[in-house]
Amino acid sequence: MPTRNRRAAIIVAAASALVIATGTTVAATVAAAEAAETERLCAVSTEGAARAADTAARSLTAAADALAAVEVIDLPESDGWSSTEYADRPGRDAVEATETTAALPGRPSGARLTAAVADARTSLEGIDTPATCGTREDASAISAAAKETDAAVVELDTRVRTLTADFAVFQDEERARIAAEIEAARIAAEQEAARLAAEEAERQRLAEEAARRSTQNGGGNGNRGGSAPSSPGGSKPSGPPGGGQVGDGNSNGVSVCDNGMGGTRPC
Repeated sequence: MPTRNRRAAIIVAAASALVIATGTTVAATVAAAEAAETERLCAVSTEGAARAADTAARSLTAAADALAAVEVIDLPESDGWSSTEYADRPGRDAVEATETTAALPGRPSGARLTAAVADARTSLEGIDTPATCGTREDASAISAAAKETDAAVVELDTRVRTLTADFAVFQDEERARIAAEIEAARIAAEQEAARLAAEEAERQRLAEEAARRSTQNGGGNGNRGGSAPSSPGGSKPSGPPGGGQVGDGNSNGVSVCDNGMGGTRPC
C-alpha cells in the first residue's frame, strides 16, 4: 500500500510539474506574442508618423513660399509696374444679385488671408510627436500625432490655396488698374496737347488778322497823306509874295504886308 501511495505521489508531482511547465511555456508564448504585437504597432505608428512628417515638411515649405510671395509688389507680365501692398487689400461683403447687376461673392481681406496661413502653419509646427516607441501606449500616441498632423496639413494646404488664388486675382486687378490709369493719363495728355494746339492756332490766327488789318490801314493813310490833286489851270501860290502888300488894308485904312515869316506887318 505505501508503494501505491508513493507511486501516486510521483504521478501527482509529475502532473504538477507538467502543469507548471505548460503554464510557463504558455506565459512565455503570450509574452512573446505581446512583445511582437507591440513591436508591430510601433512599426506601423512610426511609419505613419514618418509619412505625415514628410507631408508636413512639404506643406510648411509651400506655406513659407506663399507668405513670401504675397509680399512682392513687382507685377509679373507688366512693364515693370508695381502694385500696392497685398496686406492692404480690403475685404468685401457679399452682394446679392439684382435685376441689373450680378451677384458678387464676399472675400476676406489680404491681411486676414495671410494671417490664416500663418496661424495654420504655427499649429502644424506645434504638433508634438513622440520620438521613440517602446510600448503600445507610445504607439497609440504616435498614431494620434500622425493623424493630427495629417489634418493640420489639409487645413494648411487649403488656406495656402485660398491665399495663392486671391493673390493672383489681386495681381490681375492691379495690372488692370495701372493699365487703366496709364491709358487715362495718355488720353488726358492728348486732350491737353490738342487744347494747347488749338489755343496756339487761334493765337496765330488773331495775330495774322491783326497784321492784315494793320497793313490795310497803313495803305489808306498813305494815300490820304500824299500831295493834293492839281486844280485845272495850274497851281496858285498859297499866299502873297514875300514883302508885298496883303489885302487892301484894315478897317482903319492901314495897309499890311507879308513879314516873310508867315505873318503880316504894316506897310
